[in-house]
Amino acid sequence: MNANSLSKDQIRSERVQRLLSTVKTRKVTVQRQNFEEKLQSEFLPYLLVDKIPQIEQELFKRNAFSRKFCQGALRDRLCFLMSNGGILRGESLFNCELSDLCDPVKVDEGPHPCHILVMRIAIGKTNGLKTLYGRVMRHKDVRLCAIGALGFYLLAKFHVSGEVLDFSSNQSWFNVKLLVESSTADTATSVNNQTYAKTEIYVRQAWHYL
Repeated sequence: MNANSLSKDQIRSERVQRLLSTVKTRKVTVQRQNFEEKLQSEFLPYLLVDKIPQIEQELFKRNAFSRKFCQGALRDRLCFLMSNGGILRGESLFNCELSDLCDPVKVDEGPHPCHILVMRIAIGKTNGLKTLYGRVMRHKDVRLCAIGALGFYLLAKFHVSGEVLDFSSNQSWFNVKLLVESSTADTATSVNNQTYAKTEIYVRQAWHYL
């Protein structure tokens, strides 16, 4: 940040590197001596599972009566339920296109048809050269159903906002993004990563009152 005239090599000298290595090793030693839990932050999201319906309700009520902002609210609710139900990274959802979605129904899986939503993950941190897939099923609780959330969002996307797509050829709709900014008509540009982050801040603030 140019706070001083030292170069990067001068700041991260050999002595500093040895110090960092010592501190890192000492941290692990102290954790073992104190018998600290080895997995802490990894399990924190799952500890909130009982509060997910309340968080969903806050997202559902947000801008529910606004024709202008309801699409963005339903989009954020979809992100919340889809990323939790499908154990997906937000980055994967933000870059999803309509053509990445598949909606099979298996009729021989029990007394009721098995409704599954499959999302092809073309872009992601751990993809490499592989194509990954996210999956969610219909939930018995409509408040927690990611497929239902997708239906609400698409209803707002096409019916409320008046967006029109031509499905007569792959060329006309394959590059259309699933999640877009409510204020833009550019369907080939995905939603900004910070857009959902602002909603996350709202949820955290609402969380204090739940």
